[in-house]
Amino acid sequence: MKINSLSTTGYGKFDQESWENFSTGINVFYGENEAGKSTVFKMMTDLLFGFQSPKIEKNNEVNRRTQQLNVSGEVFYQNENYLVSRAFAPAAQLKIQVNQKQELMANQPLFMVNHISRQTYEEIYALDLNRLTFVKDASWEDIEDLLLQQYSANTFKSPKKIMNRLDEAMKQIKRPTDRGNSLIKTLEQERRDVFKEKKIAQQKLNEAEELNESLEKLQREINDYKSNKVKFQHQLNQLEIYLPVMHLMNEKEQLIGQLDTFLEHEDLNEHYYQQIKNEVRQAYVKMDQISEKVSNLSSERRTLNELIHHEKINEEALNVHHQKQLELDEIKRSLHDQITDLTELRSILEKEFNNTFDERFKEEHIETILNINYLSLKSLIQEIENVYEEIKVLKRNKRTMSQNGSNSLITFFVMVMIASGVMFYLNQSALYNYISIGAFGGAFVGIIHQLFRKRNSNLDEQALFDERDDLRNRIVKELNHIALATIVSEFIGQEFLTQILSIKKLAETYVNANKQYEKKLKSSDLIKGELVEFLMPYQMELELSSFKLLWEKLNEQKKHEGRIEIIEQQLNELNEEIQLLEQNLNEKEKWLLEKDSFLKTIGKGDLNSGFNKMISRHQDMIRLKDVEEKIEKLNFSTEEMKKFTSMYDAHNSFYDKASVQMELELISKALNDKMIEHAKLIKDYERLLDEGNVEDLNAKLISLDEEIQNEKMNYDRYLLMHHIVKTADERFRIKNQPEVFQFAGRYLSQMTNGKYVGLEVVELTDSKKRFEIQVLMDNGMVTVDETFSLGTLNQIYLALRLSLIDHLDHQREALPICFDELLVNWDQNRLENTLEIINLISKKRQVMIFTCHEWLVNALQMISNVKVYNL
Repeated sequence: MKINSLSTTGYGKFDQESWENFSTGINVFYGENEAGKSTVFKMMTDLLFGFQSPKIEKNNEVNRRTQQLNVSGEVFYQNENYLVSRAFAPAAQLKIQVNQKQELMANQPLFMVNHISRQTYEEIYALDLNRLTFVKDASWEDIEDLLLQQYSANTFKSPKKIMNRLDEAMKQIKRPTDRGNSLIKTLEQERRDVFKEKKIAQQKLNEAEELNESLEKLQREINDYKSNKVKFQHQLNQLEIYLPVMHLMNEKEQLIGQLDTFLEHEDLNEHYYQQIKNEVRQAYVKMDQISEKVSNLSSERRTLNELIHHEKINEEALNVHHQKQLELDEIKRSLHDQITDLTELRSILEKEFNNTFDERFKEEHIETILNINYLSLKSLIQEIENVYEEIKVLKRNKRTMSQNGSNSLITFFVMVMIASGVMFYLNQSALYNYISIGAFGGAFVGIIHQLFRKRNSNLDEQALFDERDDLRNRIVKELNHIALATIVSEFIGQEFLTQILSIKKLAETYVNANKQYEKKLKSSDLIKGELVEFLMPYQMELELSSFKLLWEKLNEQKKHEGRIEIIEQQLNELNEEIQLLEQNLNEKEKWLLEKDSFLKTIGKGDLNSGFNKMISRHQDMIRLKDVEEKIEKLNFSTEEMKKFTSMYDAHNSFYDKASVQMELELISKALNDKMIEHAKLIKDYERLLDEGNVEDLNAKLISLDEEIQNEKMNYDRYLLMHHIVKTADERFRIKNQPEVFQFAGRYLSQMTNGKYVGLEVVELTDSKKRFEIQVLMDNGMVTVDETFSLGTLNQIYLALRLSLIDHLDHQREALPICFDELLVNWDQNRLENTLEIINLISKKRQVMIFTCHEWLVNALQMISNVKVYNL
């Protein structure tokens, strides 16, 4: 099986990433720390085995920006390409497409990796330095569990741990000695205690039957008392209901006879009559007050309207001209700043001009400077620089001539002539004479040559000086005959050209700034005219305070307009209030006229006499209403009332409320005492029944017997399972360990160049069953302990891990293997050997290497065709 590609649109730190065309051999993911190497391995694991949780919020690799978690890729298996895609929509889903057919499944591993679990793959196939270092400090039994046991389980549970748990479970059920309380021993003791409780409960049950007879006798007495109590209570209820009704009905008939026709005006009473009169007076007073308010508000409205129309200010025009005033002030400040800048610029220009020319700066010089032809001036300066260069060369030659000893040569030639003359004078031989004549002639020619050379040099230097002076005059002419300063005319070159160009730029800047100043000055005059025209109707000067005063007047105008709106609203409210008052007043005056007419009628023409009669009749009316309300509140039946009235006898104690109530109290007290006695007996009876619960104790005895038998069966079952697991574990170790360690020894021998040629696990001969790892060297077997270097220990455990992976995939699909920064403790020789092993492994399974070391990438590329992906 091979992974051909990997991609995601949201996984861990990757928003949008893909890796295509994976090699079937070695693939290297190279990047710095935190570049995402571990994330890529997790993506591969999730692609093969599914997400660790079917809910997206429980996975730690959700992309923070996109809030997505998905992975897809292409897997090659048995000559078929499978397009695999895993995502949350909303739960975790798996899509597999092969040969144009697509299948949608839940979050489950791919079928081609079903022979191992996700945890096994992460623990065994992911080779990193931390895991190898962790194994170093483990005991061999722990190593054996990690390497050889339970490969297909979802979690690692070794037979050793299973047998230990079985031992503990058996000890809890039944111990081999009598020391300590085992579960069976505890249950048997509990059964004996329950049997004793059963005997005591039977005695309590007999006592409860005797007590039940006393309860039945007491219950009969209680029932008699209850019957008498009901009888007297019913009579008391009859008296409490019907006696008050009889008195109230008699009083009602008397009151109705007294009221006669006054019931037609039952709403008339002294307090209400006076209240209506006071309300009428108050209504007239309030109407006068409202009328006065209306008058005042109307007057204020007229005054405000006159103030508004006297001097109307247009807010929009004021805002526009106010902005122009601010713009004018800004232009004035700008003009002031420009004057300062112009003055400073003119000072700089004047200083530069005076430093360069032998004339005082004047205004007309600006136009002259602007008309300077820069290109012609540049050409003349280039020529004069060439002349200066030739003069320097000529002077250098003259110094060289002097340094080479021109005068010394002339002196030498004179001495040669003298020596030749002396030799010729001595006339020693013809040969010497010829030599003397030749030397004399050569010295004479040399003297003539040196003299002519000096003369020509002086002539050339003078010509160059003349040419320099001519070029200076042409430069002055090109500068429009402005005289140069003495020091400047002596040193004309590129610095002079830069200085002239700087002066010209300063002049241009000055002229442009002056033009901008004049333009702003015209704009200022134009705005000033518009503002003066705007302020003229208000008889104000062109000042910032004028606009401030206008704004204040405008705000005051707005306040007046707002006040007028409030006054209009208040006037409308007052008019509505007057209308309501008039309507209410008319109704109350009509009621007073009607009641005054009635009072004069019953008072025989006198209003006060009628009013007094109305007060006395009104009290009767109030009492009648009170009586009727009380009768309505009393719950009685008309038929029962008639029956009660016919039976009522004022001289019989049975119809005396106080006598009936006293008899009822005596019966209630006796009943209460009997009830208390009955409750105590019931409590004792229930206690005896609870204590005599023989059936529950029998059920508990049966349950304990069953539990003891079940625990004995569990003990036998655990004992059998312990034997089966132990036997299977021993067979498994005998069958698998030799093959695993044989291949591990081959890997270790290849890594160490044959220093360690084999690997074995040896059982120690002490009292406890323990194991240790030994490696085979030339001088025999050596136990692996802390004296071994960290690199060698890592190589030993890497050999074990590689052998284990081969064992897991034997006659099954070879899954990809991952190396994460594994070879950092290897020396160069063993590193090369290990890389060769990795190269061989890549021939039969896909290899993924994650590293941040460039040297490891280069080393891998030297031994094989490696596909490198930069993170």
